[in-house]
Amino acid sequence: MTSGVDLAALMDSIAHIDAMAIDHLKALGVTGSAIAEINIATRHPAIGVVDAEPVGNGLFQIGAGPRHLVQPITVDGEIIDLVAWRSLRPDDWRLLRGVGWALGEDQLNAARSWTDQPPPMMLRTPLDFLRAAGSGFVVTDWSAPAVRSLIDFEAIDVADRALGDVLLNTISKPLRLPRVNVRRRRDELAS
Repeated sequence: MTSGVDLAALMDSIAHIDAMAIDHLKALGVTGSAIAEINIATRHPAIGVVDAEPVGNGLFQIGAGPRHLVQPITVDGEIIDLVAWRSLRPDDWRLLRGVGWALGEDQLNAARSWTDQPPPMMLRTPLDFLRAAGSGFVVTDWSAPAVRSLIDFEAIDVADRALGDVLLNTISKPLRLPRVNVRRRRDELAS
């Protein structure tokens, strides 16, 4: 169980990446300046490396399995979750706690607050988030109820048409509404 784990301390402990990981990130198009920009903006390490394995339901656990790159998901400057992915499959990621629905959620919140901002940029993968120096956001859990909050934006820029289609299909699904029954309380009926 990871609910009691200090994610900021954990991220600090895994952020000391070796030369092999740095070379690998460079080969994937991630620059040192992009990492530095994310570090400064979030006040947390942008990337770490950890051994991890999938445990189902889109989650991972630390301590066994192959090396994964790990990024923090922050809200209001606090790390709420970690997203882990393999460099060979940057489009296949897992969350540590399952509560972080978007990498870059703080930027989305800022864009909601300031109407003079350009539309937020939706990126496809956590790797794309690194390449873009943290400018944009990635939906890390398409089943999260918070994804529907994206409907509040006048516009959202997307990295490609297929991603835009996924977004529109997800947020335009009808909501399941409960049946509402009007019943009198028993104490009202007794009087």
